[in-house]
Amino acid sequence: MTLEQLMAYRPHEIVLHELPIQQILRDSLFYPDCGLDGEIIRSCNEQFELSSICSFVYADPNINEERLLDELDSFTHYRVLATRSFNPFDYNLDAPVVYPPYRRPFGRWTVYEKDPHNYINVGPERFSVLFLGGMYMDTEGVFPLYSQYHITPKAIVGDASLNNPDSEYSRVMMSGDLPEYIYYKNDNPDGDDFYGDCYVFDGEANIHYGQDGQRNVTIWRQIPNNN
Repeated sequence: MTLEQLMAYRPHEIVLHELPIQQILRDSLFYPDCGLDGEIIRSCNEQFELSSICSFVYADPNINEERLLDELDSFTHYRVLATRSFNPFDYNLDAPVVYPPYRRPFGRWTVYEKDPHNYINVGPERFSVLFLGGMYMDTEGVFPLYSQYHITPKAIVGDASLNNPDSEYSRVMMSGDLPEYIYYKNDNPDGDDFYGDCYVFDGEANIHYGQDGQRNVTIWRQIPNNN
């Protein structure tokens, strides 16, 4: 989703109209097993002029909707413009087996806009987060959400399994087009390369976690003509 498309939505359209799933997926950042990690979004907002990412697709089986709602309005300098729930199984994702009540599958799309009372000059005017939670949504389980529309995420977030050719994550990644960016969570990134040197180091993500300060999240950009 481009910023221009996102800016065109009025709050009632976000809540009442059909979910614009293809717009949301296009040019998005996909983050499986994300927890409630808003640092990646903050980093992308700070570097919006470079990546133009303002659409985020998060998935985590251990986050229920109540917990997400508690943390929904927690982005500094932004406020919730509108939020809506949706049934993720309306989009050809595998229907669940039996789940306990605390892990009820859900989907929620939230659009944020800059708070006029707490305004900053960096970052997009709006961004959105589509969250899939409460269900076992591994990499292979979520990528069909993209592949059925022939869309490749613009960026993905992952750990060392991204660089393991035997991992499920790597296998699914290599089965289609590669994203332009990889946000790589690894404390020891020296000497790493991705998929036969298809990517080049593009900088630090400037991520801050807890009392220990910055954690090593590096950004890798796909080398042209290596897809």
